[in-house]
Amino acid sequence: MFSQRSLLLTLIVEVLVTLCVLAEKKKDVYRPPSITREPLTETPFKIGEVVRLPCAAEGVPQPTYSWRKNGEPLTTTDSGSEVQQLVSEGTLVINDPKSSHEGVYQCFASNVHGTAVSIKTLLRKAVLEPFPTVREAPVHRPLVGQPLVLTCQPPNSYPPASIYWGDNRNSSKLRPIDNTARISQDYSGNLYFANIAEGDSFPDAHTRYLCAAFNKYLRIIVQGNDQRISAVPARGNPKYEPPRPMWTSPGLDIAIKGHTKKMKCIFSGFPTPKVSWIRLDGAMPSRADTTSSFGQELVIHDVDFSDAGRYQCSASNQIGSEPQVKDFHLTVESPPFWRTKPPEDINTSDEEDALFTCYVNGHPKPDIAWYISGVPVADSPPNPRRTVGQGWLRYSNVTRADTQVIQCNASNAHGYIFANAYLNVFAEAPTFIESPQDLTVAEESTALLKCRVFGAPKPTLVWQKGPNQDDVQDLDERERFTVLDNGNLEITNIKKEDQDVYQCYVYNKFGSDFASGKLTVVERTVIVDRPESQVVLAGTQVSFNCTATTDPSALNDLKIEWKKDGEALDLDGKDNWSLLDGGRRLIIKRIEVDDSGHYTCNASNGLDSDTVTAVLTVKDRPNPPSDVRVSSCSTQFADVQWTPGGDSNERVSTYTVYYNSSHDETGKFHQAATVNSSWNRARIQLRPWTNYTFHVTAENAVGVSSRSEFSRDSCTTQQEIPYRNPLRVCTESRDPDTLVIVWEPMLRTEHNGEGFRYVISYKRDDISGAREIIHEERDWRQSELRIPHQETYKPYVIYVQAVNNVGSAPGEPDKKLGFSGEDVPRAVPENFELVSESLNSTSASFRWTPIDESLSSVRGFFKGYQIRFWKVNDESKIRTEDVVINKWEPCWPYDRSSRTARSAPEFVEGTVSSLWPFSTITAGVVVVNGAKSGNLSQTVTFQTPEGVPSIVPEIWVSERGSHHLHLWWTAPLEVNGILLGYELRYKKVPPAIDHWKMVYINDPQQTYKRVHDLDHNTTYLILIRAETRAGKGPEKSVEATTVSVAVPDAPKILHLTSGYDFVNVSWLPSSEQTARNPGCEFIVRYRQNAQDTWKDTRLEREHNWFNVTDLEFGEKYEFIVIALNRNNDTATSEPQYITVGYTAETQVHHAASTMWLIILICLLILIVLVLLIIALVYRNRGGKYPVYEKEKRHGNKGRLDEEPAFSEYIRTEDSTLKKSQGSLESSSKSEEEGSDSLGAYEDVDPTKFNDEGSFVDHAGYRRPLIAGETRPRADIKSPSALTTFV
Repeated sequence: MFSQRSLLLTLIVEVLVTLCVLAEKKKDVYRPPSITREPLTETPFKIGEVVRLPCAAEGVPQPTYSWRKNGEPLTTTDSGSEVQQLVSEGTLVINDPKSSHEGVYQCFASNVHGTAVSIKTLLRKAVLEPFPTVREAPVHRPLVGQPLVLTCQPPNSYPPASIYWGDNRNSSKLRPIDNTARISQDYSGNLYFANIAEGDSFPDAHTRYLCAAFNKYLRIIVQGNDQRISAVPARGNPKYEPPRPMWTSPGLDIAIKGHTKKMKCIFSGFPTPKVSWIRLDGAMPSRADTTSSFGQELVIHDVDFSDAGRYQCSASNQIGSEPQVKDFHLTVESPPFWRTKPPEDINTSDEEDALFTCYVNGHPKPDIAWYISGVPVADSPPNPRRTVGQGWLRYSNVTRADTQVIQCNASNAHGYIFANAYLNVFAEAPTFIESPQDLTVAEESTALLKCRVFGAPKPTLVWQKGPNQDDVQDLDERERFTVLDNGNLEITNIKKEDQDVYQCYVYNKFGSDFASGKLTVVERTVIVDRPESQVVLAGTQVSFNCTATTDPSALNDLKIEWKKDGEALDLDGKDNWSLLDGGRRLIIKRIEVDDSGHYTCNASNGLDSDTVTAVLTVKDRPNPPSDVRVSSCSTQFADVQWTPGGDSNERVSTYTVYYNSSHDETGKFHQAATVNSSWNRARIQLRPWTNYTFHVTAENAVGVSSRSEFSRDSCTTQQEIPYRNPLRVCTESRDPDTLVIVWEPMLRTEHNGEGFRYVISYKRDDISGAREIIHEERDWRQSELRIPHQETYKPYVIYVQAVNNVGSAPGEPDKKLGFSGEDVPRAVPENFELVSESLNSTSASFRWTPIDESLSSVRGFFKGYQIRFWKVNDESKIRTEDVVINKWEPCWPYDRSSRTARSAPEFVEGTVSSLWPFSTITAGVVVVNGAKSGNLSQTVTFQTPEGVPSIVPEIWVSERGSHHLHLWWTAPLEVNGILLGYELRYKKVPPAIDHWKMVYINDPQQTYKRVHDLDHNTTYLILIRAETRAGKGPEKSVEATTVSVAVPDAPKILHLTSGYDFVNVSWLPSSEQTARNPGCEFIVRYRQNAQDTWKDTRLEREHNWFNVTDLEFGEKYEFIVIALNRNNDTATSEPQYITVGYTAETQVHHAASTMWLIILICLLILIVLVLLIIALVYRNRGGKYPVYEKEKRHGNKGRLDEEPAFSEYIRTEDSTLKKSQGSLESSSKSEEEGSDSLGAYEDVDPTKFNDEGSFVDHAGYRRPLIAGETRPRADIKSPSALTTFV
């Protein structure tokens, strides 16, 4: 109705403007009354406070006012009485309202042309009566976990009061009770507990639950219906109950269109049921909220007819097998509403027709009644030119006498709508109210040329364009030209050719007139570089661009302005915000969630503008929840609630509740529960004798929020007995004369009360009438009790019980049969021998004579035997194998039957399966009891045969070509025999179809292989395993992919090493730092200096080096290396030059040979001199010879015998060799740099190989031959042969 009155007022203002213009020209303009201000439909009042019922109207002449109360005329005065009317308007004032003033009031505004009528208003005294007096509050004694209803009978109130519940704990002031999923209220004010918690009852008899009524108009609260709850504790945990309905909205319900509709379901149950809503006959309305009242209430905002249908609420908890449901059938009705618009005022002239419409909708269908000046049409004087239809009233061939005010009233069961409209009959020539003006607009915009006129009858209006005065309705693009109802000309999508002079021509039967204006069209302003919407994370940087073009004449006036969420951007105090390039670029650094919003760029030149809006969404971790509180607290559970924080533009997925207890250190927290984001509460399981505080974090896809503030309430649980006794109670065998009882200490959180301690009991089981001994241990961290001075291996009945000041743990403690300590067995097994036929490379069986199993022999529980074995000369690595005769249990339940006696066999046999292959091993056996082992028996020594080798530890690909792979591996860690070589298999990986191809490497020292003839760009599975005479070991695998076909990389010569008549050439497969496609085969091409003829070596497929022989000593040679692939594509290295026989290495060898010759000659001369000296000494001492013989018989030997012969020679030889080798190493290092690159290919230094690939050192050393292997003939011209010769 308010929107209808607003429209009516707008029309009135428009008419007033028209009348103001006419008033300048004609003084005799008249107009029937129109209501401009009226009272509300209901008006409450307080005794003693002034009441104002507004009423104002406009008309010519000025209207007069009158009021009716309950349909009867009301007498008013200007002043001096209880009811008076304000001067110059119709507002009614009641100075001292009383109950007698209650009633229905209506205002009438009249002049000589008719009467306008306001809506009716109900004037009623506001009241809030008290609750009935209750002498003694009723006491409810429900069982914890059961439901309860507290009824409320609200007193009479006008306007209706709001009802809520509270309690007066801790003070006399009423403290409101928060509605939760467990505690809720129906629409009548009754309070429902889905299940009672211990915290719902108050021990203080003066603390009560109270129902309160609040009258918002009077601002008064009354309270009553006092009630108390004294909950009866449940035995153990509360009894679990499935959901059951406690109260629901009516199953057949009515909603009013445009209003808010609420439907509610309240269920009982334990745990508290979760309630959800669905629509059974379609999709839930988009305006529906199913989360209100923790899911119990369905709220539909702005109800529409489409919301009618069937709805259902359902409740479930973790116990209910099937959810409880309640169905609702919702019907939508509405009070009357205007189908289009209310009746409008009509200004017309003589002999015209006038039609008033009152088209309305509503459900039920409204009744329509017409009034003239407040009198029903049926009671008004008859008029033959007036016709009334369903929703319309028509006047034909009107005269000035038909000027009057007409009312339309539409009503049904839900209300009514009411409107005034007048018929005003004039006779006037056309007059311009607003004439066209010169106008400048931009292309593609909309132009509005104004031409508003007044005349009676209504003038005819024609718009004309240009000097030819063409009617705009006849133009080619006339669809862009629209003459509006008010006479203005609207031109859409303006074009350059629309620029012209436009004339408005008007006429009626009393005259005509015209007016014109010029339309100028300029280029429009356009944003060409538009800001784009963005979704970013907090802390990043965002940039918006905005560049525009405009008409050249207005370029200097072009401005770029930015807005955020409709407000002008203010950069003051925002250091991380900046505008660059004259405002065309907006940059925001270190962006925050608060920077999210709609960013609008407006480009304008004062004439037109263009606007683009981009949406910035900044996502971040959610804000922490707030208002964390404990809604209920019992010994076993706490209900924690919180208020969700902001989600920072990324939906919260979960909430996690943490607690800190009085048992924890400051800052230590435990995760208690994680719930879905649709919940803002969680039930936390608690332990007795603990104080808890809680905090909550929220998590979304970006991260986890900081923690919330700690709960404003703590939860303190009462003391209880320990819930259990210690676990793993047993005895341990340590010292032979000690009984050791052990258990698993209980956590501090399991103490459940003060004075926690362990009660330990033990008693000899083999002595009838033995005394039970009790010991208390008050250190809860302690995990054992030692009782010394006991006999060896005696049975004891033991138990450990948890006790605190409240009592002991429930039930009888579990008794165990344990034993005191064991001693070293005395028995030693005899006749230990190897079962020779069982021996293989890794296992063997042994047998021996069984021992005497008596307690005096074993001195403990006879567990069995242990075979011990080790490699000869390596006793540090002993392996063992247990032969279990009896399963060892240190203790067992006391009520279990004892073991039956076992007869000993003739001999005992045991097998070991972890022998070292191909090794000499010693083995023996010992006796084992529950704690100790005896002395070793006699031993046997034997040799294990060869075994298969262990797996190759590692295999890798050092080089990938288009048709080959270069493989390397490491030798097996355990050969387990004599290594014969390696078997290498490869094939294409699926889905390719291929067969295994095999390569065998006979040299056990070789750990590399270049695999050829592969397909390009193909993945291969490669397997390798080592082999001994016992067989092949497990396989190691690797997958590698060849590269695409391409010209091979150019190789790079790494070293040229010369001998007397040969040169060893080594190279890198690729001169690039990273090989792309190394060749799979290589040829060394060489020629003597200044000759044209080249010579080629054979293809080298395995190594990256080659010995070129049969060269001429002292001649200079040029060398190149050519790489090939399977397609015979080639690439050539850069050439290098060397003179045969004159390398630094050769010179070192020659120098070493010369030095050896000099040393040898010097040694020979020295020996001759020594011999001569000895001969001379013997000749000079010839007479003393018998004395010498006598000394010799007494054991004296000449000092000469003590000195080693040729010691100088030996030292010289050693030093010479070392020096020679050092020179060789220096020579090797003097070659051009590139050894690192060679290492990358992991090929062995080619200077250490002969031309057949055998490894040699500079002294000519060769590896030992393997059995059955023959030494290949050494080439005397190879580097190794030459070195050996020297």
